[in-house]
Amino acid sequence: SQTSLLTMYSKCGLIDNSLRVFKQFVNPNQVTWTSLIVGLVQNGREEIALSKFRQMIRRSINPNSFTFSSILRACSSLAMLEQGKQIHATVNSMIYSYAQNGFGHEALALYNRMEDLGLEPNDVTLVSVLSACNNAGLLQEGCQIFASIGRNQSTKLTRDHYACMVNLLGRAGRLQEAEMLINQVKNP
Repeated sequence: SQTSLLTMYSKCGLIDNSLRVFKQFVNPNQVTWTSLIVGLVQNGREEIALSKFRQMIRRSINPNSFTFSSILRACSSLAMLEQGKQIHATVNSMIYSYAQNGFGHEALALYNRMEDLGLEPNDVTLVSVLSACNNAGLLQEGCQIFASIGRNQSTKLTRDHYACMVNLLGRAGRLQEAEMLINQVKNP
Protein backbone atom coordinates (compact mmCIF):
# COMPACT_ATOMS: atom_id res chain seq x y z
CA SER A 1 0.00 0.00 0.00
CA GLN A 2 1.02 3.63 -0.30
CA THR A 3 1.21 4.02 3.48
CA SER A 4 3.75 1.17 3.57
CA LEU A 5 5.74 2.92 0.85
CA LEU A 6 5.63 6.18 2.81
CA THR A 7 6.86 4.36 5.94
CA MET A 8 9.63 2.60 4.04
CA TYR A 9 10.90 5.88 2.60
CA SER A 10 10.89 7.41 6.10
CA LYS A 11 12.82 4.47 7.55
CA CYS A 12 15.39 4.90 4.78
CA GLY A 13 15.70 8.62 5.54
CA LEU A 14 14.13 9.61 2.21
CA ILE A 15 11.72 12.16 3.67
CA ASP A 16 11.20 14.06 0.42
CA ASN A 17 9.98 10.82 -1.16
CA SER A 18 7.68 10.24 1.84
CA LEU A 19 6.22 13.71 1.39
CA ARG A 20 5.68 13.08 -2.34
CA VAL A 21 3.84 9.83 -1.62
CA PHE A 22 1.77 11.57 1.06
CA LYS A 23 0.68 14.28 -1.39
CA GLN A 24 -0.85 11.57 -3.59
CA PHE A 25 -3.41 10.70 -0.93
CA VAL A 26 -6.80 12.32 -1.53
CA ASN A 27 -8.10 11.70 2.01
CA PRO A 28 -5.29 10.42 4.20
CA ASN A 29 -6.51 8.54 7.27
CA GLN A 30 -5.16 8.49 10.82
CA VAL A 31 -2.61 5.77 10.03
CA THR A 32 -1.25 7.65 7.02
CA TRP A 33 -0.97 10.97 8.88
CA THR A 34 0.69 9.26 11.84
CA SER A 35 3.13 7.36 9.61
CA LEU A 36 4.21 10.61 8.00
CA ILE A 37 4.52 12.50 11.30
CA VAL A 38 6.47 9.69 12.99
CA GLY A 39 8.84 9.52 10.01
CA LEU A 40 9.37 13.26 10.00
CA VAL A 41 10.23 13.35 13.70
CA GLN A 42 12.51 10.32 13.46
CA ASN A 43 14.40 12.07 10.68
CA GLY A 44 14.84 15.39 12.48
CA ARG A 45 12.15 17.28 10.56
CA GLU A 46 10.23 18.39 13.65
CA GLU A 47 8.94 21.69 12.26
CA ILE A 48 7.38 19.97 9.25
CA ALA A 49 5.94 17.33 11.59
CA LEU A 50 4.26 20.05 13.68
CA SER A 51 2.89 21.66 10.54
CA LYS A 52 1.47 18.32 9.37
CA PHE A 53 0.03 17.71 12.84
CA ARG A 54 -1.82 21.04 12.67
CA GLN A 55 -3.13 20.10 9.20
CA MET A 56 -4.27 16.75 10.56
CA ILE A 57 -6.22 18.44 13.37
CA ARG A 58 -7.76 20.99 10.97
CA ARG A 59 -9.01 18.09 8.84
CA SER A 60 -10.66 16.57 11.93
CA ILE A 61 -8.48 13.46 11.90
CA ASN A 62 -8.04 12.27 15.49
CA PRO A 63 -4.43 11.64 16.46
CA ASN A 64 -3.55 8.43 18.26
CA SER A 65 -1.00 7.72 20.98
CA PHE A 66 1.80 7.30 18.42
CA THR A 67 0.98 10.67 16.86
CA PHE A 68 1.04 12.38 20.26
CA SER A 69 4.22 10.62 21.24
CA SER A 70 6.01 11.86 18.12
CA ILE A 71 4.63 15.39 18.37
CA LEU A 72 5.62 15.69 22.02
CA ARG A 73 9.10 14.48 21.09
CA ALA A 74 9.19 17.12 18.33
CA CYS A 75 8.19 19.86 20.78
CA SER A 76 10.86 18.69 23.18
CA SER A 77 13.53 18.70 20.46
CA LEU A 78 12.55 22.21 19.41
CA ALA A 79 12.27 23.40 23.03
CA MET A 80 8.68 24.45 22.31
CA LEU A 81 7.39 24.38 25.86
CA GLU A 82 4.07 26.10 25.19
CA GLN A 83 3.12 23.80 22.29
CA GLY A 84 4.16 20.83 24.41
CA LYS A 85 1.82 22.00 27.18
CA GLN A 86 -1.03 22.38 24.70
CA ILE A 87 -0.47 18.89 23.36
CA HIS A 88 -0.21 17.54 26.92
CA ALA A 89 -3.62 19.11 27.62
CA THR A 90 -5.00 17.51 24.46
CA VAL A 91 -3.72 14.10 25.56
CA ASN A 92 -5.39 14.60 28.96
CA SER A 93 -8.64 15.52 27.20
CA MET A 94 -8.47 12.45 24.99
CA ILE A 95 -7.92 10.15 27.98
CA TYR A 96 -10.93 11.76 29.67
CA SER A 97 -13.04 11.39 26.50
CA TYR A 98 -12.04 7.77 26.02
CA ALA A 99 -12.93 7.03 29.64
CA GLN A 100 -16.31 8.79 29.43
CA ASN A 101 -17.25 7.00 26.20
CA GLY A 102 -16.39 3.46 27.20
CA PHE A 103 -13.01 3.13 25.49
CA GLY A 104 -11.10 1.95 28.54
CA HIS A 105 -8.37 0.11 26.68
CA GLU A 106 -7.68 3.14 24.48
CA ALA A 107 -7.56 5.45 27.50
CA LEU A 108 -5.14 3.11 29.24
CA ALA A 109 -2.95 2.79 26.13
CA LEU A 110 -2.72 6.57 25.77
CA TYR A 111 -1.98 6.94 29.49
CA ASN A 112 0.79 4.33 29.25
CA ARG A 113 2.25 6.10 26.23
CA MET A 114 2.18 9.36 28.18
CA GLU A 115 4.07 7.72 31.05
CA ASP A 116 6.59 6.16 28.64
CA LEU A 117 7.41 9.68 27.49
CA GLY A 118 7.97 10.79 31.07
CA LEU A 119 4.93 13.09 31.13
CA GLU A 120 3.40 13.71 34.54
CA PRO A 121 -0.33 13.00 34.65
CA ASN A 122 -2.46 15.46 36.58
CA ASP A 123 -5.32 14.61 38.94
CA VAL A 124 -7.93 14.75 36.16
CA THR A 125 -5.88 12.35 34.04
CA LEU A 126 -5.49 9.94 36.93
CA VAL A 127 -9.20 9.99 37.79
CA SER A 128 -10.02 9.55 34.10
CA VAL A 129 -7.73 6.57 33.62
CA LEU A 130 -8.99 4.96 36.85
CA SER A 131 -12.57 5.49 35.63
CA ALA A 132 -11.61 3.94 32.30
CA CYS A 133 -10.19 0.90 34.12
CA ASN A 134 -13.39 0.73 36.15
CA ASN A 135 -15.65 0.88 33.08
CA ALA A 136 -13.58 -1.69 31.16
CA GLY A 137 -13.17 -4.05 34.12
CA LEU A 138 -9.39 -3.63 34.14
CA LEU A 139 -8.90 -4.42 37.81
CA GLN A 140 -5.19 -5.24 37.79
CA GLU A 141 -4.31 -2.16 35.74
CA GLY A 142 -6.44 0.08 37.95
CA CYS A 143 -4.78 -1.31 41.08
CA GLN A 144 -1.33 -0.70 39.59
CA ILE A 145 -2.17 2.90 38.72
CA PHE A 146 -3.69 3.52 42.16
CA ALA A 147 -0.59 2.09 43.84
CA SER A 148 1.67 4.24 41.67
CA ILE A 149 -0.22 7.36 42.74
CA GLY A 150 0.43 6.45 46.36
CA ARG A 151 4.16 6.02 45.66
CA ASN A 152 4.54 9.20 43.61
CA GLN A 153 5.83 12.11 45.68
CA SER A 154 4.37 14.80 43.40
CA THR A 155 0.82 13.41 43.36
CA LYS A 156 -1.35 12.81 46.39
CA LEU A 157 -4.31 10.44 46.53
CA THR A 158 -7.63 12.29 46.55
CA ARG A 159 -11.15 11.23 47.45
CA ASP A 160 -11.87 10.91 43.72
CA HIS A 161 -9.02 8.41 43.32
CA TYR A 162 -10.34 6.42 46.27
CA ALA A 163 -13.91 6.56 44.91
CA CYS A 164 -12.77 5.15 41.57
CA MET A 165 -10.89 2.33 43.29
CA VAL A 166 -13.77 1.50 45.63
CA ASN A 167 -16.06 1.28 42.61
CA LEU A 168 -13.56 -0.85 40.67
CA LEU A 169 -13.03 -3.24 43.59
CA GLY A 170 -16.77 -3.42 44.27
CA ARG A 171 -17.55 -4.31 40.65
CA ALA A 172 -14.90 -7.03 40.81
CA GLY A 173 -16.55 -8.49 43.93
CA ARG A 174 -13.64 -7.58 46.18
CA LEU A 175 -15.84 -5.96 48.79
CA GLN A 176 -13.51 -6.35 51.78
CA GLU A 177 -10.76 -4.45 49.96
CA ALA A 178 -13.27 -1.79 48.92
CA GLU A 179 -14.37 -1.44 52.54
CA MET A 180 -10.75 -1.13 53.68
CA LEU A 181 -10.23 1.75 51.24
CA ILE A 182 -13.38 3.45 52.49
CA ASN A 183 -12.04 3.18 56.03
CA GLN A 184 -8.69 4.63 54.94
CA VAL A 185 -10.46 7.70 53.60
CA LYS A 186 -12.56 8.05 56.78
CA ASN A 187 -9.56 7.54 59.08
CA PRO A 188 -6.41 8.70 57.27
